[in-house]
Formats: sequence, C-alpha cells, structure tokens
Amino acid sequence: MNPATPADSANPRPLKAVFLPPNAWAAEDSDQMLSEPAVNTSLYHLATLGVKWKVVTPTPRPWNLLDRGNPFWRGLDPIRALRVLLGQRDADVVISVFEGSGLLVLLLRRLFFFKPKVLLWDASPGNPWRVLQWAQKLGLPRYDGLMMLTRSQKDYLEKHYKLSGPVTCIGYNVDEALFSPATDLSPEDGYVLAVGDDLSRDYPTLLAAAKESTLPFVIKSRWRPDGPVPDNITFISGRLDDNAFRDLYVNAKVVVLPLTPVVSAGGITSLFEAMAMGKPIVLSRSSISDDFITHEHDGVIVEPHDAAALGHAIHKLAADRETRLRLGSNARQRIEQQHSTRQLAVNIRQFIEQMVK
Repeated sequence: MNPATPADSANPRPLKAVFLPPNAWAAEDSDQMLSEPAVNTSLYHLATLGVKWKVVTPTPRPWNLLDRGNPFWRGLDPIRALRVLLGQRDADVVISVFEGSGLLVLLLRRLFFFKPKVLLWDASPGNPWRVLQWAQKLGLPRYDGLMMLTRSQKDYLEKHYKLSGPVTCIGYNVDEALFSPATDLSPEDGYVLAVGDDLSRDYPTLLAAAKESTLPFVIKSRWRPDGPVPDNITFISGRLDDNAFRDLYVNAKVVVLPLTPVVSAGGITSLFEAMAMGKPIVLSRSSISDDFITHEHDGVIVEPHDAAALGHAIHKLAADRETRLRLGSNARQRIEQQHSTRQLAVNIRQFIEQMVK
C-alpha cells in the first residue's frame, strides 16, 4: 500500500462520503490519518484521495426491530436512517451498499430537506426474491447515481428501470496484499478448488465433471448434493480464518468457478481472490467472465452447464504447467494494473465528483 502522495493531497475539493452497509464494517476513523492500516482497504485509499468518509453501521439488536438475521432487513434499519437524515447533512454523498440500506433515506429525504446525493453501490438485478424486487422497484429509480460492478448489471438496470441518475461500472477488488501469490503458483500435487455459496454456483455441473476425473477436488461451500459424493471430492463447510482460507488457494493447482448465467455479479469475489493469488482459473461464461477475464490469456472460459467442456478445460490445465503459470501470472498482473484496491477508490472518487458538480 502506498501512503498519500503530493498529487493526492492536491485534490481541488475535499469530499465527504457516508457509507451505509448492511453489516458492520471493520473500519476505523484512524484509517483516515494516512498511516498505513493493517488491512488494505478502498476506504484507506479514499482518504488519500481527499474523501473524508464515515461508515454508519446498522443499529444492533434489539433496537433494530427489522434485524431478522438477513442483511437486507438489517440494512433497512429506520433508526439508522433517522441518524443519517438528521446527523449527516453536511455530507456530499450517502452511499447505500446494496439496495436496502438507503431505501428509507430515499423515501424520507424530501420530508427532512436532506440535500446530499444518495448513491447505490452494487445491486442484485434479476434476484427472484420478491421482497428484494419490491425494494428495487421502489428504490432504484430514486437513486441519484448507481455504481455497479459489471456491464451486465448496468445494461439490465438501464433497460428495466426508469432511472433518475447515471449508472457507472466501478469494477471490483480484493485485498491484493493479503491475497498475494505464493512461491509456487500451481503445485503439481495440488487440488482443483471451487469456492462460494451464492445462487450463481453450478455445483451439479462441477460434480458431473469431477465424477469422470481422477483429480482431487476441494469445494468450500455449504452446498451438498442429494446423492453420494465421489471419493475424489472433499467438502469444507465450516468458517476458516483468513490464513486458513488463503491456504486453500495456496495449495490449489487449478481454481474453477462453475457458474450459471445470472445478471448479478455472482462469483466475483472468488474470481478476484484467485486472480490476485496468481492461480490458473477455469470459469463458466457469465456476467463476470467477459468483464474480467480474457479467454486463454488470464483464464479459460467455457460454456455454462457443460460438464464435458468444464472437465476437459480442467484436465488440460492440470496437465500443462507452463500454461497454468502463464495464466496465473497474467491474472495477477491484471489485478495489479486494473483492479487494485486503490483503483477502485479512484473510480469511486471520480463518480462522486461527477455527481456533486
């Protein structure tokens, strides 16, 4: 991580951004003092770019009566909405992380003569949950601006909603300092690793490919098949600390993302973790594949729901160390050059500036 540079501190206008996440963030005001924090975060880099930020986390239980354990309900939080409307009137922007966190602020801001722009950071278009669909129909047209992760999200929102503000793609990032390449990018005795729990994962197709293989597979997920599990597949469902989780990637020979096509950015965290670790990746074509992977340059893309194609790509990579190392190195380079934590902060700063001109 780099401390603030003279160019950073010379920004012509300081800005204030208030973030409303659906869960607690481990963010401290000390991160704005420009001393390097223990964790490489976009908030730290925003501070170096002249954006003073504040994170207003949801009110804890039992005061937040909507907190039912679901991040959407927790994020609605009427008490937090009032705290923002009354106490953050000097902000330039309020940034709702996902659709629910800013909904009440949007609905009440005229009543409170609340002037800051309200922006949305990430959404789940196409999600079948009707409560979320209701919140999207009510809230999305009211946001002053929307920051999406992928082009498919942007295109979907512009097509299906009458938006009042612009939509931009700011990309995504992981902590590239934590998820940094190990000495051996692709150990010969490693396994094929798949990670993730969201609805985008197509584990039945991966299992069909694994059943025809002698390679060892490790699947880090709570998902389980209805029938018996082949002997070459190991499931890990429990929570791992940061070091143990990173070690899953360290010891992987190939990382595979079996995805079903969805509009939301399903699988993006696992993809960026694997790319930052310099791992060779096989993934199904989806909303994230063409935005962040160039086929056979920094990953291998196969058609979704095709077990034969998925298995063939995995075995071809597993047998070709030179290609694995080339793909993994190019993936890490792409993270460093285009999708670093700092670059995400730059993208956010630029959009805020656009919104408050």
